[in-house]
Amino acid sequence: MLSIARWGPADPESPAPQRRTLLVRTLVVWVWVFACFLTWSLATPFWSSPDAPAHDLMAWHVGHGHLLPDPTEVLNSGVTSNAVTPAPEGLVRSAETIGCYAHEPRAAAGCMASPGDDSDLVDFINPAGRNFPTYYLATGWPSTLVDGVDALYAMRVAAAAIAALFLAWAASAAWTRARPMTALAGVAVALTPMAMYLGGAINPNSLEITAAMALAATSVVFLREPDTWLGAVMYRRAMIAAGVMVTIRLLAPVWVLVWVVAFALVADRRAWRKVLTRRGLAWAAVPFLGAVFNVVWTYTAALTDYQDEPKHSLSLAQAFWASKEQIDRIGSVSTQVGVFGWLDTVLPGSTYYYYALTVVFLVAVAWVFLPGRQALVTAWLLVAAYLVPIVLQAGQWNTNGAVWQGRYTLPLSVMIPIMTLMLAADRLQAPRVADLARRFSTVLPLAMMLVLWVHVSAFTFQLRRNIEGVDGRAPAEERWSPVVPAEALVLALVLLLGAAWLAFGIGCHRERVAAGKVPRASRPRADDNRPSE
Repeated sequence: MLSIARWGPADPESPAPQRRTLLVRTLVVWVWVFACFLTWSLATPFWSSPDAPAHDLMAWHVGHGHLLPDPTEVLNSGVTSNAVTPAPEGLVRSAETIGCYAHEPRAAAGCMASPGDDSDLVDFINPAGRNFPTYYLATGWPSTLVDGVDALYAMRVAAAAIAALFLAWAASAAWTRARPMTALAGVAVALTPMAMYLGGAINPNSLEITAAMALAATSVVFLREPDTWLGAVMYRRAMIAAGVMVTIRLLAPVWVLVWVVAFALVADRRAWRKVLTRRGLAWAAVPFLGAVFNVVWTYTAALTDYQDEPKHSLSLAQAFWASKEQIDRIGSVSTQVGVFGWLDTVLPGSTYYYYALTVVFLVAVAWVFLPGRQALVTAWLLVAAYLVPIVLQAGQWNTNGAVWQGRYTLPLSVMIPIMTLMLAADRLQAPRVADLARRFSTVLPLAMMLVLWVHVSAFTFQLRRNIEGVDGRAPAEERWSPVVPAEALVLALVLLLGAAWLAFGIGCHRERVAAGKVPRASRPRADDNRPSE
């Protein structure tokens, strides 16, 4: 196998230079992603991201050592599954002014009161107060080092750094494949503007998404070469990513179970032998024990006691169709690409169309090269990404009604392009598809240029909404001024994305040249374009 030859012998202890290469690539990607997340964060006013008051104040509370919830049945945010999370009055009073901004796209973020310096603790009825404390502890601890608005910035930095690490794991895994640019394209399109936006905020959904990206990418490397040192490293990373997912979000065990099916479809005897060793089972225990923690916390903290009285009394079949209608109506794809703020900042329709078209094109072309069981992985993930959210919402429809947002599906959706293109990356190395691989390498930079345009467009659109409202008519006294000038933020993102695109284009050129050097005798006939299984 080409990738084994490149990464070293089939031995758990590889030469140090190869491990150092993996580490350097991981760090390079981490720095780039971290910078992108921080750029989005600086363009996002406090309290303006989804449920920000709940998550930010919960992070401050847990970061100060309050791990166990103080439940209350006081109604807040439409639910009774709340808890009291005392926080500094300067932050709480600012968060309470969110009403002028949330669900008001014509309003600018300056209508909200700025966070104050009053450090006296006051009660905040928090709809996230019964959530798992793990994420909030990891992101909230910097608030013990600084006060007031600086604490909010510090917690955002911690949140961005952690989320960026798992995305770096995903990209560095893709970088190891026989055709790394093809594999990296899967990671790139999975990183939607919505994922970037959440990466700059304090929200467990952000880490859940990037951990799912890491889980998908690292597991593919392990499945392709389970007997190498690289496979061992990627297996450990995959189990850590899965463990993180199930300990920070209620629904994450469902996404991991969907991934387990995809894993089983591809795994061969070599992979199962490694998983079933003592060391392999020990690492597999990480997500298993995390899932146990998830279940125990959910029931002991009464996390799902959303309402005192049911909202509806539908049968399971009726709830299923009601759930399907709601999810179809909100446009799950568009909200995964990017609907910012409190689901109130909708991008121009062409933005969603071009992004979706790019993803569909890349996944469809890559899928053609996959043999039977690998092709089933894409089909399974596509079906699951559509049906599982409908079923999950239907199961709690009578209790909580229509609550699903497209971003909730992202941890599952990101697996589709990542696993499909990473599996195809090795198949495209075969001499018999060299001509097609060369053409695909020519198209990839053009597709990524379209993705880059969508990212910049989404960024400037939501930045404008925050500064002056979507129509630019917010009163002067309500306009928001970011701490870094808007022009500098846009330039920073363009430079970051442009540098990545340039490096990607160079990589694609090298792959195209390499494909062109394949001897003609080993190339396929015109009527033989599909690789055999």
